[in-house]
Amino acid sequence: MLELPPIPKLGYEIVWDCANCDQSEPMPIIGKSKKATNEDGSICHTIKLKCPNCGYINGEYRAIFYNLYDKGVIV
Repeated sequence: MLELPPIPKLGYEIVWDCANCDQSEPMPIIGKSKKATNEDGSICHTIKLKCPNCGYINGEYRAIFYNLYDKGVIV
């Protein structure tokens, strides 16, 4: 299971499939925004990830949710 910090940290890398070049790579978090507090006490954020292959910013047009409803869930 992927261990994530309770709050997304800028620079932390998450393996993600790039929406532009379809490569699965570790991508650094370059942006975050707080959305809501979940029932388990975790905080839901949206994040942006920069692809190291093509430079595309994932999460710019289609949100990537961090801690969606429960701690440790990324969608």
